Amino acid sequence: MRVLFISVVSIVVLFVVLLTSRLWGLGQTYPEFQHPFFENVQSPAVVVKTQTEKELEETIQQKADAMIWLDVETTNDHKLIVFSNEVNPRQMSIEAYRGPKSMAYPFQQLKNMHPEVQELTAVVAKYPQQKFILNILDNVEGVHTALVEALKDLSPEKRILVQSNYNVIIDSVKELQPFWLYGCSQADLMRFLTFESMWILPAAPFKGDVYIAPFVLIGRPAFHESTLEEVRRRNKKIILGPALDKKEFDDAVRMKADAIIVEKLSDYLEWSRP
Repeated sequence: MRVLFISVVSIVVLFVVLLTSRLWGLGQTYPEFQHPFFENVQSPAVVVKTQTEKELEETIQQKADAMIWLDVETTNDHKLIVFSNEVNPRQMSIEAYRGPKSMAYPFQQLKNMHPEVQELTAVVAKYPQQKFILNILDNVEGVHTALVEALKDLSPEKRILVQSNYNVIIDSVKELQPFWLYGCSQADLMRFLTFESMWILPAAPFKGDVYIAPFVLIGRPAFHESTLEEVRRRNKKIILGPALDKKEFDDAVRMKADAIIVEKLSDYLEWSRP
């Protein structure tokens, strides 16, 4: 009987704690979201993941208001680069090979092997009217200060959204530049799912400005419609993708995403036809 009594009391206490957390979360109010990045943007906007500068230029020529997603990597001489590929060991001697990642090599060596590699600053500066989502891939020392330095004269507060799977990168950049726009990490997405499974989604902490989520995360759905409803309750913008087929694209439209990520602009043009 004692064990049964303790079990019942524990369940009641847990229920009260969860209910209190949920009610506390529902009682929070959030200001209306306003940021220059989303001013005069048609919803849903399209975000194109470009892998080369040629793709970037073709995207802008066909759809001038497209947002551009760039994967940003680092070099061992502290350059921020885009349009990089994994290093093939056949491109150098065994002694010189230090692995496939760009961070193991100086910029000029990478440029010699892959001429399409560009410094981030040069690309952002070349397209002053374009809005960019910069996905920082490498969690290395000093990447936050390097990013701030690289973008300081390029109106980043109006046309840059900083994204990364690493909370520490987003938090570090935000400490230096609190008025820039920030996405969310993989940990944020997992936290939402965990809190939702415990019936306390309204109490889930979220420091990002924009909720950015793929459709699948570690082999499971990255979000539910109730997740997106909670994000909207907090007056946050929602970016979903990349959409890999028309069904995912249509789902993102149906769920009223503010922007949809695609791998190729041609996919968007085909899927968005009436």
